[in-house]
Amino acid sequence: MLGDNLRILKYKIMKALLFNLLATCFITTSCHRNDLLDDMEPADSPQKAIVGKWDWKETIYYERGAGASVHYTPASEAIVRQYVFGNDGNLHIIENGDEVARHIYHITTSAKLTGSSAGYDEFLLKIGPDLLYILSIKDTLILSNRLNRTDYYIRK
Repeated sequence: MLGDNLRILKYKIMKALLFNLLATCFITTSCHRNDLLDDMEPADSPQKAIVGKWDWKETIYYERGAGASVHYTPASEAIVRQYVFGNDGNLHIIENGDEVARHIYHITTSAKLTGSSAGYDEFLLKIGPDLLYILSIKDTLILSNRLNRTDYYIRK
């Protein structure tokens, strides 16, 4: 009689353990945690950091070999330009209050260039057909083609 009771108790314990093990496996595999994480970006990612409104401060054209540069500003060009990077991957370019262009943008984080001359990390930014280097220092956005043009924007 005691042997039968122990055998029944062992059976119930094994059954409960098996049920808990299967339930745990089902719950952890059905959530697809990795799929959910793939859609999220860290708050400090370049994609998140660039989203928002940026007011044009100046553009500098460097003339190779001449050692000179030409500076353009909103005052010198009579243009108030704003870049508005959306969460949806759209860039709206606003000049004097009117949208003059809209492009799809993408930041290539896999092409991160560390150890830049300024000591900051740079990323590749594709705006429409153009490929630029992006460097964000606090509330200043620096876009450069690395040849002869550098644009500076201030976070609004």
